[in-house]
Amino acid sequence: MAERLGAADAGNVVQMPGAAAPAAQTVVPAPEVKPLPPLPASGPLVPPLSGDVKVFNPSGTLELVMVVDDEEFISFLAQRLLTDEGYRVITARDGFQAVEMYRKLRDQISLVILDFTMPVMDGADVFAELQEINPKVPVVLSSGFSEQGQLQTMLARGLRGFIPKPYTHQKLLSQVRSILDTIKAEESGQRRIL
Repeated sequence: MAERLGAADAGNVVQMPGAAAPAAQTVVPAPEVKPLPPLPASGPLVPPLSGDVKVFNPSGTLELVMVVDDEEFISFLAQRLLTDEGYRVITARDGFQAVEMYRKLRDQISLVILDFTMPVMDGADVFAELQEINPKVPVVLSSGFSEQGQLQTMLARGLRGFIPKPYTHQKLLSQVRSILDTIKAEESGQRRIL
């Protein structure tokens, strides 16, 4: 069985006694590899938000939504569904990062989609921390498990809703739009009263 040797291996060839000498090889330099430009979906860093926060779909026409999930695929799926619909999206991979991002961007984030089951700091703890920053933080809990007791407690404390995993395109988008529209209606009702 013949093996292919790369240019780096050419100097390491040992000739076995009685074997034919290896054929002469010409070493051709590898072409220069240039990095690819970033994909449009990931978008550039957007200075008005924060120099260290990546905004997906920064030119989107809809609200800014923060997705908090430690499962990379779930986070990517939610981000993709939301950006395809026109939302601007930021993602956090854990509760600590979510709290820090919310602290910096609280006035610009319209909704937080929060995973319940995460290591170190679960969704209930993150929700409590976010409420210390802003008692009216708009949060939707997301989970594949049934935490009815915790869910009821969080709803009583101001949680806006629940989105079951796995996400479906329609369920995620309709729940997000419904909650954002409810928040807008509440805010405009409060403005009229003032």
